[in-house]
Amino acid sequence: SYWRAVAVPVSVGDKPYGVVTVALPLANTTETILNSAQYFSLLGLLIVVVGAMASYYLIRRSLFPLRRIEYVAGQIAEGDLTQRVAPEPESTEVGSLAKSLNVMLAQIENSFAQQQRSEERMRRFVSDASHELRTPLSALRGYGELYRMGGVPDERVPEVMQRIENESVRMGKLVEDLLTLARLDEVPEIHPEPVDLVKLAHDSLFDVSALDASRVVSVISMNEGEPAPSSLIIEADKDQITQVFTNLIGNIIRYTPKGSPVEIAIGQQEDHAIVEVRDHGPGISAPDRDRVFERFFRTDVSRSRASGGSGLGLSIIASILALHSGQATLDKTEGGGLTVRLVLPLKQDKTAPSATKPR
Repeated sequence: SYWRAVAVPVSVGDKPYGVVTVALPLANTTETILNSAQYFSLLGLLIVVVGAMASYYLIRRSLFPLRRIEYVAGQIAEGDLTQRVAPEPESTEVGSLAKSLNVMLAQIENSFAQQQRSEERMRRFVSDASHELRTPLSALRGYGELYRMGGVPDERVPEVMQRIENESVRMGKLVEDLLTLARLDEVPEIHPEPVDLVKLAHDSLFDVSALDASRVVSVISMNEGEPAPSSLIIEADKDQITQVFTNLIGNIIRYTPKGSPVEIAIGQQEDHAIVEVRDHGPGISAPDRDRVFERFFRTDVSRSRASGGSGLGLSIIASILALHSGQATLDKTEGGGLTVRLVLPLKQDKTAPSATKPR
């Protein structure tokens, strides 16, 4: 073992007598140092292990939102577009990423939903169009084969020719409506210009009088007791808005009794023009009012195929108004009948001075 020794000379006066040595063993000190080294080594190892485990846990915990994002991505890859990432505080990078992903996923889901609705709408449209075209084509083919086989007496040839012409006209009108809807579905470029709704209303009622002179027609104000406005200007494609009035007047002539009155009420609500075309015919039941803007939809009684309608007039109206940021709705006329309500934005006066803060 090791010792620590100190040698001290002993002398009396100037005469040395010898050396005194004092020594202590270092075994305890060595043992203490060895024990301390072992303790510190074990402590250091324990700190490293605990630190590694704590770091692993904290890293796993901090990356847990990313694993949830990975899970959501896997679900979306399998076709479930309804999955969303759980929100996190937006002050963190993961929270900002989760918010951005949720916005993106919502847009993707909406796009796919719109695509599916468009495909379903197109399939239904093609099916309905085929069904509608089948009837006049079958009639034309039947009359043609009957005439070719000599089954039409001479005295009935004019009648058969008239039926063929009627079916041809009906099919031509249907094809024209289909082309109009196809163009509107493509969101065509419109050519806006100032359009006076009051003038169009008067022109439309003149058409009603020309088609049925027994009808009482009038342009009135939406506010009872007030005169009708002299003008109401909107910014729109004149040809398309004119077609809206033409379709409405055509429906009135086709589906209401002769001699029944017609009113067009015109007014203004805030920055929108309101036009109500009121007839006093059989009207439409409340459950069917929400569906009449669907293509080829007809009610069982008043919109039958025998009346000559294609079931596309109101669909064209709704599409045109949608292009002009407007809306068409149906309501019951007071006293019986149908009211078609058109809402269109008024023309904005660009020359009006804008409010500015004083300098």
